[in-house]
Amino acid sequence: MNEFGSNVERHRRELLVHCYRMLGSLPDAEDAVQETLLRAWRYLDSVKESAPLRPWLYRVATNERLPRKYVCGVVPSIVRNISMKALTLS
Repeated sequence: MNEFGSNVERHRRELLVHCYRMLGSLPDAEDAVQETLLRAWRYLDSVKESAPLRPWLYRVATNERLPRKYVCGVVPSIVRNISMKALTLS
């Protein structure tokens, strides 16, 4: 395994949980992790050498998945709850 693989492998389970929470489906979350790691590999040169890998991987995973959910009209429940609270406070 190369250096990139060994560095991201220790974050794979956390990323899977993160993607599962966003998508609500284990097969979709597994696909999202694979897409996240592929995108991370492609854009690895955009990470600063001293920057921690974990937050960057989370950002890649979130940016990869959330726009598709919004485009499809699915709004995560936390956003829906915040919006409803904001409406009731107005």
